[in-house]
Amino acid sequence: PMFAHLASIAAGYAFAVAAGHWATSSLMRSGWAGVTARLGSTAPGGLNPHPEHPAALGLLERALYMAAWQMGAREFIGIWLLLKAAGNWRGWTQDSAFGTGQIAGRTAFTLFLLGSGTSLGFGVSGALIAQLLDRDDWPLALLLAGVVIAGTFGLKWFLDHARR
Repeated sequence: PMFAHLASIAAGYAFAVAAGHWATSSLMRSGWAGVTARLGSTAPGGLNPHPEHPAALGLLERALYMAAWQMGAREFIGIWLLLKAAGNWRGWTQDSAFGTGQIAGRTAFTLFLLGSGTSLGFGVSGALIAQLLDRDDWPLALLLAGVVIAGTFGLKWFLDHARR
């Protein structure tokens, strides 16, 4: 039973961190590509010359969200999101020059919310998947994983097609 319990937790973290990284990174690349393409950017990195930094933050925060949910310390999630928002607040109140135009602060804020919400969804879902697997409820765990992944790629599809 101890091994099965640890395997459930490991599967939850794998979903939250690895699957979450794969899906959220893809979504955010689409979001920022749409913004920067409209402003004349052809740079493959788009807006961020160091994409590994937000990627590393996303890996960390999905693990933290899952741990906070599992430990019942859900207020930590709100505190973490407040810290993230406080660090970006100034950038959202003004536009930023980029390419042939400007990126509206509101656009950057919207993409911040999209990425943060997706990371939160994967972190909490990872915790719920671990609980479901602990109870041997594989069908519901797989359904939850599928819904979260499909929802994320549905948003990506929307971003990819809304700009056409």
